[in-house]
Amino acid sequence: PTPAVVPDTETHLVDEMKRVLTNERRSAQFEFGIEIQTNPDSMPIDDGTAVWNSPLKVVLATITIPAQEFGSSENIDFGEELSFTPWRTLREHEPLGSLNLARRQTYVDSSMTRHELTNTLRQEPNLADFNLLTLTRFYDSFSKGDYRGMQACLHPEVEFEDIGFKLRGKEVAAMWHMIVADGIQVTFRDLTADARKGNAHWECDYEFRLKPDSKGHPVHNKVVADFEFEGGLIRRHKDICDFWNWFEQAMGLKGNAAHLFDFLEGKLESLLKRDVPLDVDQRVRSKVKETAGELIAAFIKQHPEYRESRVAR
Repeated sequence: PTPAVVPDTETHLVDEMKRVLTNERRSAQFEFGIEIQTNPDSMPIDDGTAVWNSPLKVVLATITIPAQEFGSSENIDFGEELSFTPWRTLREHEPLGSLNLARRQTYVDSSMTRHELTNTLRQEPNLADFNLLTLTRFYDSFSKGDYRGMQACLHPEVEFEDIGFKLRGKEVAAMWHMIVADGIQVTFRDLTADARKGNAHWECDYEFRLKPDSKGHPVHNKVVADFEFEGGLIRRHKDICDFWNWFEQAMGLKGNAAHLFDFLEGKLESLLKRDVPLDVDQRVRSKVKETAGELIAAFIKQHPEYRESRVAR
């Protein structure tokens, strides 16, 4: 919606984008279409001041800009290196008219001059560039405790899975909010991305508590993350870590005892050459997932912005 009053400032367009996309967490949509010329006299090609009012209007696509933190230094630098020209098109779609002919050389000269001044290579970005930028923004926000910055990198139908959670959509956004709110120290390295997938290594330190008033156990976890992207956003995310290493740290003596029972069960099965129906590993993993489901359900209940979500177990 158009604001009631448009401020007369040099940055009012940027300020409005921040208000809608960042502060209010709303997406912006535009219909992209064409008007077909039906009368050359009233719809001239070379007169940019003439308003066309064609009876033939065709909407070709709807462009959606998702809610996001777009003012980061990485985004600004990336934007400074971009160029735009209506002549970047197929031959059969080349622009017509004297105005577009003038734009052709002017836009190229402007782009070349700007890239010379900033000492940057003039080349076209690709999906890998966008995906790596998203991945970098995601972990940079994580390391700063900025859960909203993390959420801005997520596809609306994002899916997430690790040793405890299997979530999608707003549930994933709620999970990152909960994790950051509990206090966590994060470092990351080896971020890679291509046109479809990405990877990262990250480590974290935090205190694990089964309940808010229970004793916390310090945890240091090492994680390998796999990603799939869609539209420059994270569509699927899977975190992989050493389950028993994490469980022993999180649960203390109880975790050590459970791991010992799992180890002994494996040795017994190896000795007897048959399955021993204790299923310690499966039972522990199921309990971890059950507890994680209860935690995220309780968090969503406390935060109205996530209440439309259904917790997946």
